[in-house]
Amino acid sequence: MSNKIYKANINSLIKSSFDSLDEIKRQNEEFINDLLDNESGENWLETSSHLENIDWILLNSIYISSFAFFEHHLYSLARIVEDKTSTQIAINDLSGKGIIKYSKYLFLVGYLKNANRSSKDWQAIIQFQKVRNIIVHNGGMMISDKTKKLENHECFGFLNKHKVVMAGTFGLIRIKDLKFIEDFKDVTCKISDDLTSEIIEVFKIIE
Repeated sequence: MSNKIYKANINSLIKSSFDSLDEIKRQNEEFINDLLDNESGENWLETSSHLENIDWILLNSIYISSFAFFEHHLYSLARIVEDKTSTQIAINDLSGKGIIKYSKYLFLVGYLKNANRSSKDWQAIIQFQKVRNIIVHNGGMMISDKTKKLENHECFGFLNKHKVVMAGTFGLIRIKDLKFIEDFKDVTCKISDDLTSEIIEVFKIIE
């Protein structure tokens, strides 16, 4: 089953993030020491800007990749159900796209209770998806109308709870803490484990 592959991939992303953040921290310390010793060089402003922003640029990208892994994993599970079920309803017969379509197929066609999007875990995934969509489709900018309050945005409470920076008036999403991605990993791995176990049981699959 693709469960093991998904978890291996997302864990690799997490580890790569740790390693990269450690290197960024090392470079920051080196840069500060050079500044104090007046050895920062003529490009110190450019270096400072790079080190100030590289952590959230990295983690935003890692998050998008993590979400893509999960979306593809759900598609793989839906394909297993499509192959094993006796119905003639195909994945592409359902409306929607991405995780909405795949979870709908698993729930409505595969009759898998762990694909029910009304559950607490799936409600968290829906919030994570909204954040992903803002980053991908709106450049990470939560609002574009100055008359609207950032605090009223549907994702504000979720992001605030997860300590994600919402910079400036327009709330530019900047993931600077790896825990946000680790929380995403934890909930998606739980859903993956539950769905995989249920598919094995319902469709009598021998691993």
